[in-house]
Amino acid sequence: MIFLIRFFIAFLTAYFFGRIIFCSFCNPKEKHNIISKIHSFLLGLGFTSIFFWLFTIAANGYNSSYYIIEICLVVVIYLYLCVNKKKRLAFLPVVNCSENINVCKKKRLFINYLTVILFCFIAILCFFKCLRYPDGTWDAMAMWNFRAKFLALGNEEWNRMYFDTFDYSHRDYPLFLPCIIARFFNYIGKFDLIIPLFLSVFFTLICFVLLYLYLNRLKSKYYSVLSVCILVYSPHFIFQGTMQYADIPLAAFILISLYEFIVWSLRNSKNQPWIGMFFACLCIWIKNEGIPWFICYSLLILYCLYQKEKNLNYFIKNSFRLIIPLLPVFISVLFVRYFANSENDLVFGIIGRLKQLFILERYDMIMPFVGKFFQHHYWILLILVSLLTRFVDKRYEKFKYLLFMIFFMYLVFIFVYLITPHDLKWHLDTSFNRITVIYVPSLMFLGCLLFGLKITHK
Repeated sequence: MIFLIRFFIAFLTAYFFGRIIFCSFCNPKEKHNIISKIHSFLLGLGFTSIFFWLFTIAANGYNSSYYIIEICLVVVIYLYLCVNKKKRLAFLPVVNCSENINVCKKKRLFINYLTVILFCFIAILCFFKCLRYPDGTWDAMAMWNFRAKFLALGNEEWNRMYFDTFDYSHRDYPLFLPCIIARFFNYIGKFDLIIPLFLSVFFTLICFVLLYLYLNRLKSKYYSVLSVCILVYSPHFIFQGTMQYADIPLAAFILISLYEFIVWSLRNSKNQPWIGMFFACLCIWIKNEGIPWFICYSLLILYCLYQKEKNLNYFIKNSFRLIIPLLPVFISVLFVRYFANSENDLVFGIIGRLKQLFILERYDMIMPFVGKFFQHHYWILLILVSLLTRFVDKRYEKFKYLLFMIFFMYLVFIFVYLITPHDLKWHLDTSFNRITVIYVPSLMFLGCLLFGLKITHK
């Protein structure tokens, strides 16, 4: 019982922490729906993991009292928001009594029941797959869970996690998952495999839930159910999530950043796209593969800001306003680089390996993996056809930018494989299926928005 109470408190403080940040920066119209609550919790997980990391550094590993400080901080801020009238109205939910919540159209009952059954099936499937590998597979054992235990030990030897490493593991990996797991260990007061198991199922399931909610809001319930069904049968997505890989949390955060950008574009609002930038920036805290996404996403945001006013002073002012709230993420990543004291093996010596781009045998080794990916995700070809048919339609201009960004990310992956210092066959076998699923939910989301009727923003 004590375990469940502490676990619930850890869950709740992350939610309220994220809620405070979300309501401080989001559009007022976006604060009180189910999507905003999920975004708040994920934002809370991201930033509490960062503050746990910074607290561990500041306390030189003596972080056993972290959960007390975090709870007190959240309670104080929450009470302040409740007392302050203007802030309270913005922070607390508003009940609309005129809305008849009992009205439910009969024609939607079947699809609602089908949705509930579908998500129950996904949750059960994820749970039983997790039981096969409670410690997770290689990345989870060698980097995420392994480092989480060092972070949660609470003594001066916490930085041994950078030196007691396994072969073929990397010291410079970001610490999103280790810090989240260690934070929950800190709350419950012990190491327990249920924490990484819960997080792996949660992040896998949340990708399906978000995809459903986004398309249900922007398109229709039929598109949302269809997209979830297709994603369930993606041969690697659920497997990678339940094996506790960080690629699935990264996929969720990329999907959220896409949605926030689209909603911001549809509203044509003067509010800044802070929430989307938060999630895009947190991608670099999850995995190194999130760095090119954050760079491209930031460039697109800056381009859109400049196009709005075409005023250089306005552009510079709003660019700084967007970047300053992201400083904790940048600082955390820099500290990881500092303590790891290790060059990234894919980046180090890259100039000398560019000649590998002209070795045709390397392309021959990569193409079967690319072909198998399109064989398993044939619907991506339909998205490409749909994109080409709407190439000159200005209504879809920003959606085309987003799709081009995703396909550019895949080209970046191919480029990395071509110049990898490792054995190419081994590198493809161990990572291709993982990194290619990162953008599958986002492709499904954007593809559904390109098909059918005009996009509706409910």
